Amino acid sequence: MSKAKRSTAETLSPKAARQHLRAARTMLFPSAPAPRSLNRADRHEHDGLELELVNEDRPFWGKSGEVPKDLYGHLFVNTAAGTVVSKGLPYPVEDSTTILAGDAYMMRFDFDGGKVKLKSKLLRTPCYYFDEESQKDDAYKMYRFFNHGILRFNWLMGARNMNNTAFYPLPAPGAKRDDPCRLLATWDAGRPWEIDPETLEAKTPVGRRDEWFAEAFGTHPFPTTFSTAHPQWDAEKGELFTVNYGKGIDALARTIPLVQNAYLMSKMARSRRTQLLVALGLKKTVAKREEAFVGIDVKRSQLQDASKTTGWLPQRFTHLLRWDGEGDIERFQMVNQHGASVGVEETVHQMAVTKNFVILLDTGFKVGLDALYGDPFPFLPQGLRGSFKFLTTRPVTPYSTFHIVKRSDLDESLAQWKAKTDKERRFDRTPDVRCTTVRVPSAACHFVADFEDDGHRVVLHVAHSDATDVGEWVRAGAVSPYTGKPVDPALFGLPGVNAIDTNRVARYIVDTDWSRVVDTRVMSRNPYTWTVALYAERTAGLPVNFSDEVRSIVWNSIGFFPELATKEMTEMYENYIHRQTPIDEILQMPDSGGRPSTVFRVDTDTNQIIDDFILPPGFVCSSPQFVPRKGGDEQSDTDGYITIMVFPPERKDGSEATPELWILDAARLCDGPVCMLRSDKFKVGFTIHTAWLGALKPYDPSTYRVDVPGELRPTLDNRRRGKLKKLFEEKIFPHFS
Repeated sequence: MSKAKRSTAETLSPKAARQHLRAARTMLFPSAPAPRSLNRADRHEHDGLELELVNEDRPFWGKSGEVPKDLYGHLFVNTAAGTVVSKGLPYPVEDSTTILAGDAYMMRFDFDGGKVKLKSKLLRTPCYYFDEESQKDDAYKMYRFFNHGILRFNWLMGARNMNNTAFYPLPAPGAKRDDPCRLLATWDAGRPWEIDPETLEAKTPVGRRDEWFAEAFGTHPFPTTFSTAHPQWDAEKGELFTVNYGKGIDALARTIPLVQNAYLMSKMARSRRTQLLVALGLKKTVAKREEAFVGIDVKRSQLQDASKTTGWLPQRFTHLLRWDGEGDIERFQMVNQHGASVGVEETVHQMAVTKNFVILLDTGFKVGLDALYGDPFPFLPQGLRGSFKFLTTRPVTPYSTFHIVKRSDLDESLAQWKAKTDKERRFDRTPDVRCTTVRVPSAACHFVADFEDDGHRVVLHVAHSDATDVGEWVRAGAVSPYTGKPVDPALFGLPGVNAIDTNRVARYIVDTDWSRVVDTRVMSRNPYTWTVALYAERTAGLPVNFSDEVRSIVWNSIGFFPELATKEMTEMYENYIHRQTPIDEILQMPDSGGRPSTVFRVDTDTNQIIDDFILPPGFVCSSPQFVPRKGGDEQSDTDGYITIMVFPPERKDGSEATPELWILDAARLCDGPVCMLRSDKFKVGFTIHTAWLGALKPYDPSTYRVDVPGELRPTLDNRRRGKLKKLFEEKIFPHFS
């Protein structure tokens, strides 16, 4: 992409100029309702459903244009679509929970000769089949899963592995962009699963059960295993990097605000004692105290590494995993400069890989065993459930922590560990690898890194999710902070994608030798950076290796809809430490028009917006994906299209709106959609991450396959679960034999 600096207004076409003028005016009038199409799904599986052009007039630009003839390949979109109990969205009021806790509903849009056809399918893993079968017979009532916030859980069986968040292509080393490849479905609370790109069927988990550590309930059929929704595949070296972590019982306890406050007060008291001792000239005493604390932390890490981490109590560990796509997974325990295990505070939703480093982001997204507190007693009436939630929730941490590992250290660490005796490895089960830790203000969920680095410094491009809490949701009993009236039940379950402050987009250059940020560029621009959500980039979600230099990134923002605001969320973040927009201004949002949903391109050199599209009132976009133009320049950021899923308001005739697929010219987002497509037969709610493949091929079991029945059978040799053996053998195992 050209580095020429320009503002959008300087290059607007007449059509785009009219769109921007009208969009700006919408901010001066009362806001539009949040689209109910965000929260509707019927779980119907389609095969070859042809989408139609939207032929009704739309604000600012009219009817849809034709599907571009040079649009090709296959667009994959992942999302959640309710559970086997709810049969879709919205959830029943009595069982309301976040929509992010639903079964994976996978969509594939096939582009061919100006036509777009849809294939969709639910992702059916072993825990899905058990969830479904257990609902059919009351003999299995005690084994049924319940919605505990973002986790669907049973104390005897473990946690559902939904894989409803993202896709990740695994191209073979040396493959071309349009070659077919393998495909993973992922999320943050379970092993990735490889799917068949043609049939969309679940085929095998990545890694055997014994290659993943559980934070707790490790002997259960479905252990609570936490990972990342964004593993990273270096196509040049044929290496997949992911993470496996547990936050430990102390992190679980600190989820409770009272315990968290006591923990922070103890840290403050410890700091003040240290200051007092230094002031009294007792520096040696301070050093001994710090050495003792470090020693305790290191000893705990050593004891943890010697255990099998399969008990009931939550375990603390952070393991970096490396896999070649075919063999065993290699595991490394990430430790700090003192040798103590690195801890995860929230979750590791996003990772990145550069030429010399692997980078993990401790993201502002509350996922982990502590997520059970999100809805600890789902069998109680909604009013009581809300009361317990008030006692067990807290804001996300107001900062972003990056853990950076040097890739060359992995081989060295592995060689040293293999040189140990069997007896030594019995008590040191995982090779240690040192990491550099850097912290910056404001939480974040997504970032991208330049692949090229000089071996010392890395460049990170980050979207900060200030005062945004995706781990929360609009729950039954919620009231509006503006009117004091109950929120519309049609919105129950929508995640906390209504930022209680303006978000930021930043670029950081991090010196890994000195563990510090040496260059910072931060941008926040109203109305674009309000609830910045997902991203598209020339290589993101495509079967190619990473960009040596990320020249530009397309971000989408949800905007701000006063209808989605709740009193609980507003009060939780009203004293947000990095606040940019005064809370009084947010409390005036209904009168000022809220904030529109947008798509915008950021030039990473200047960290400024250089192209954008503002959706009309009442529309929300999600799931941006770069789709290359057939025969286009493979090194260009803009020689192709940006696809987005759009959720419109109800139709003028009063009928329910259905989601739409919009195609935008990647070089001119400001011109609005090239075409808009939909089908009245296609109904799905808020969508998440995407991928694109140029061609498809079936899953090949000879390349990689885990024996799913073999690893599950031992978990049923238990007095409490023995009665389930017949069910598993007859109803579940045949799908994976």
